[in-house]
Amino acid sequence: VLGGLDLGPSCPNLAGVDLSNIRYIKGQFTINGSGLQNLSLPSLETITENVEISGTLLENFDLNSGLKEIGGNVFVHAGFSAAAVDNLLQRLVGLNGFGGTVLFEARTVTFDGASSPPTAAGIAAAATLTGRGCTVTTN
Repeated sequence: VLGGLDLGPSCPNLAGVDLSNIRYIKGQFTINGSGLQNLSLPSLETITENVEISGTLLENFDLNSGLKEIGGNVFVHAGFSAAAVDNLLQRLVGLNGFGGTVLFEARTVTFDGASSPPTAAGIAAAATLTGRGCTVTTN
């Protein structure tokens, strides 16, 4: 996908979408005002810019365990479950500069809105990211 991917207010009743074949998003990935509750990107390897999720019912956001790069900041202003918060934080930790990944460092990661607080696993992941110079904010 070139030019980013925006699932926005023009899709308020969108309950599901199949993005299983997307491997690369050149630009920002935005979900804003969509009715999506679950989103899985099982093949995604790269997002070159920010990830921003807001104004949505999205509770679960699963990224490919083979994710290689997120080139910007991550902002979640939605109702993520604790498991979804943990999953995303752990995926960011997995971007460690080894195995073909690009090191995720010195960026901002924010979970606010109705997102649940992370569990112990998410807290540990947030600490690892903070050690890399990231600013991590959770509920």
